[in-house]
Amino acid sequence: MTARLERALADLLGSYDGGYTFWRAACVALDEALDEARDHDHFRAHPPGAFRDLLRRVDDALRMAATAVEVQMLLDDEPDDKDAERRRDIAELLHARAAALATERNPLRPVN
Repeated sequence: MTARLERALADLLGSYDGGYTFWRAACVALDEALDEARDHDHFRAHPPGAFRDLLRRVDDALRMAATAVEVQMLLDDEPDDKDAERRRDIAELLHARAAALATERNPLRPVN
């Protein structure tokens, strides 16, 4: 990962509440998944598809929540004098999470 990308990711989450950004997004994603699941016409048109959609959206939201916890733990555990190391750790965590998800979604296509 380039230093520029690493810095941008860390800046995005740089405050001590950086994990909370992901946490809020995960909560919103869960709310939206439930709202869509309540759509009567979508369920009646294709119940198995509605169920698959709900599972996928809830799974995505829970992955984001797990990432929020890990990011916040990184931020909480590092003293102020380790900013560069903290940025690198956060960037590596996010890159690893994205690579794992991409591989899970398409195991035959390599992730760079």
